[in-house]
Amino acid sequence: MKQNSFFYLLAVIALWSCQNQSKQQDNALLPSEIIIKYETELNAPDGSQVISSLEKTDFVSKLINTVLSGKVAVYEPLDTAKNIVKSNLTKLIGTWNDTLIAIDKKTTDTVMVVRTNYFNQKELRRILFEESWSFNSQKFTMKKDIRSWCAVRVYNKQIDSVDSEEVKKMLFWVKQKPNEKRPSNCTLLKSGVITEFSLYNQNVPEWLQDLNPKRFIQILLDNIYNKKVIAFDYFDQKKQLTEKEVKENLGETAKIYSIENKKTETYDTLRLTTKIDLEEVQSVLFIEDWYIDWNTLHIFKQVKSIAPIRTYLTSHDGYEDEIEKKIVFLVHLKE
Repeated sequence: MKQNSFFYLLAVIALWSCQNQSKQQDNALLPSEIIIKYETELNAPDGSQVISSLEKTDFVSKLINTVLSGKVAVYEPLDTAKNIVKSNLTKLIGTWNDTLIAIDKKTTDTVMVVRTNYFNQKELRRILFEESWSFNSQKFTMKKDIRSWCAVRVYNKQIDSVDSEEVKKMLFWVKQKPNEKRPSNCTLLKSGVITEFSLYNQNVPEWLQDLNPKRFIQILLDNIYNKKVIAFDYFDQKKQLTEKEVKENLGETAKIYSIENKKTETYDTLRLTTKIDLEEVQSVLFIEDWYIDWNTLHIFKQVKSIAPIRTYLTSHDGYEDEIEKKIVFLVHLKE
């Protein structure tokens, strides 16, 4: 009996080990779960030829109305275990009255004044996402599992009569279930949302502490070099890039110089090469479809394509070094 129990225990351990190993193999990013936090602008920068954001006005208006209805629970910015009561939501993102004490200029009497305040919906400009990322290198698919998201207000606060400063305020959190499947009744917010994601966060490094940027980019490159996927030119997406062109876009160069050898009166060949530095890939573009379930305010993303961006120093005609950004390539993920 003891012998049978021993073999049963070994079988359970072996099964758990295989499942854990399979989970790690499915996620090439490693560890098996990558938790990422980052902010996304709801407005594309003025004049941007790359970034494509949501139809912000309609989204924000419906979002505010849904939250104010009280039908969906939202949570305190600094205490996500505590939901925000409806009366506090009205003062946060609705319309509310304040009673102020003022002095009548004509009579100098103290009077009570009621002032009506309105939340400016244009100031809801960003979303802070908390997501679990996984990348299956064999299938060449990427999944962003949103665990929660927070609406962020951005506004200018007057310091004095001349100067002001930009202030960010977290409004409320929406919590989602891990590995939640997208319901069939979801609304497509927008197809082809394009956002630039910074692979490094100097201000809040713990937000990206699970992510290894070099490994992430190397996964994409390995699939290109091994002919598993095709790299395209971002601005001419019918043009396929060769491995040589991808490496050149990453900064790899090889220049050959002929140098006169005065002793032998012959010319020697000098070859200078510049190697790829993956740390120069500071960000990536994600092209995604965004969905929302208006009954729960749960947001779902389908990652369709990825385009790494190289940031590097360059000089032209003897001028001082300038910072340039170059989209290295575009790859399409499989569904």
